[in-house]
Amino acid sequence: MTMEEVEAILLASPTAWGDLPLEAQDAMVEFFVLPWNDPQRTWVRNWWLSCTPGDVDSINSFLPPGTMVEAVVVGPQEQYLGSDLVMDSLDPGATYFDAGPVLQSLVYVNLPGGPQVPEAAMG
Repeated sequence: MTMEEVEAILLASPTAWGDLPLEAQDAMVEFFVLPWNDPQRTWVRNWWLSCTPGDVDSINSFLPPGTMVEAVVVGPQEQYLGSDLVMDSLDPGATYFDAGPVLQSLVYVNLPGGPQVPEAAMG
């Protein structure tokens, strides 16, 4: 499966990592190898994880001291985390592994160019 096919699945029906077909998960793991390249950066810039303040609190409760995630807040009902966090939650020993069940349950959302934060929300 290609990343274009993965995107087609996600565009047709926004889905969480844990609900993606195994072929799509495998394609994403193969795509996100280090070092990062421009196609990977573009994908992460355009795909985000929809979350709530409760999700963020839950994720942070699993992280080691000094490590936390913070959502991009677009509006009272719109908050997002970077989709790259899922890849960082897959392997035992990874920083976000313990928070993996929460991260892997968040739905991918396509936001070309990233979340658009209204100027009023920027302070």
